[in-house]
Amino acid sequence: MAALAACGAETVDSLDDDPNANGGTCVGPTELDVALTGTADDWALQDDASGAQSRDVAATCSVTSADAGQGTIDIVLSCSDDTHTDAAVSLALSGVPDGFPLALQAGGEVALDYHYSTPGHHVGGSEWAVLRDGVQGDLLLAVSRGSIYFGGGLPGITLDIDETVCEAPCAEDDLDCAEAWRVGVSAEGGDGQRVVVLDRARGELATDGGVYDIVVSRAERWVCLNCGDATDMLIAPKTRPSG
Repeated sequence: MAALAACGAETVDSLDDDPNANGGTCVGPTELDVALTGTADDWALQDDASGAQSRDVAATCSVTSADAGQGTIDIVLSCSDDTHTDAAVSLALSGVPDGFPLALQAGGEVALDYHYSTPGHHVGGSEWAVLRDGVQGDLLLAVSRGSIYFGGGLPGITLDIDETVCEAPCAEDDLDCAEAWRVGVSAEGGDGQRVVVLDRARGELATDGGVYDIVVSRAERWVCLNCGDATDMLIAPKTRPSG
């Protein structure tokens, strides 16, 4: 069932495995269940043609508080944009693995991009948030539920799905297949360094002077009709490029 990752990429399969020793094989999942619950009620929900509702926030914010507990991170922001002033936004993360870095502190200035959407017709719901340093623009935190796509992307990192780590559970033309295909998330830096982190695993990307902790709590793809991807993940710098 094993398949090697793309040439030149380091593949991480579990929290404990040495990625240089396991050959990028499809191993069993570890216990990871990262979840995000965001609150930004001052921004109204918008209806779209699919029947879904969505909320999008792009704002400059000051950090009111940023606290890490046992498996949790709780962030409260005071945010402003063209139509809001000092509006409260909160991000509550659970299932955070031990040792995950928190590069935020009270009083810091950050740029926030936040998206929330409910399920619609042939559209799955998703939620994600990206926090960048308000001065240097460095990535401080990225978290997603249901999608790998962080709007305009992440500073310094390009993400994509890698199907080469585990074999598909069904033939490509089996539109009745209901079994999830475990895939990997490819994270590539601006200098070409790349890591592939398998579904329910944790990896590290060293690129452009920064080191990023990448937790993939879920990375699945379905081949059935009108199905797609579902990705839950968490990224933060252990070392920032700007120091």
